[in-house]
Amino acid sequence: MLRIYFGRFRKNKNAIFGLSIVLLLLMAAALSPLLSPANPSEQNLTERINGPSIRHPLGTDDLGRDLLSRTIYGARISMSVGFIAVFLMVTIGTTLGLISGYSGKTVDTIIMRLVDIVLCFPTFFLVLIVIAFLEPNIHNVMVVIGITSWPGLCRLVRAEVLSVKERTYIQAAKVSGLPTARILFVHILPNVIAPILVSATLGVGNAILVESGLSFLGLGVQPPTPSWGNILTSGKDYIHVAWWLSVFPGLAIFITVLAFNLLGEGLRDVLDPRM
Repeated sequence: MLRIYFGRFRKNKNAIFGLSIVLLLLMAAALSPLLSPANPSEQNLTERINGPSIRHPLGTDDLGRDLLSRTIYGARISMSVGFIAVFLMVTIGTTLGLISGYSGKTVDTIIMRLVDIVLCFPTFFLVLIVIAFLEPNIHNVMVVIGITSWPGLCRLVRAEVLSVKERTYIQAAKVSGLPTARILFVHILPNVIAPILVSATLGVGNAILVESGLSFLGLGVQPPTPSWGNILTSGKDYIHVAWWLSVFPGLAIFITVLAFNLLGEGLRDVLDPRM
């Protein structure tokens, strides 16, 4: 079965392209101290607002800091936020979705009404509300994005569980007296893992986009820690004279989100049993 999935994946050019970009970004994030030509926080006011050159391939910002170094280190922040936020989203959404779909009746109703309440608020607006009451930093951003992104996954997992739990082998497991937790996580979860993987992959791109938006508004990762969002913030005041301050971090966000979306769409095509 794995060979079939791998063969399908290799034929999907968009998924291969997305995976290649994601792997490059992960390498850049992991090796940022080695790849960065300069200290991302080192200021040099004599070189402020310099355009791209051999010394500074992406130019310098308003404090003379090397933009290439800050962009590379920004990849580390974005990857960290994306993966940790999605880990929280998958943990909460999958657990509640399994319980809701399997339990039914009162428990299902309570969880679904909670999902409806959370979905009443746009995710970004809900994140803004929570961040407004907390100290804006990378750890709070990770947690807030994760705990506000689970409802969609929860509903998806619940729908899959409602279908799987009626199959013969699940009924046999119930009759055998297996514990509910074992039935959920050993017998049901492996059969609903495909949509979870797809949702998680797409969720990383969305989390990175939300973090960038929060940092741009000054509610996310705080300077001097480099983040693509706060690099954009520092560049908006100089957009007419220093285009590179907005273009390069903007391209980094665009390419990263596009890569994860292409990878997610490719996984959906590969894991779809109807294909």
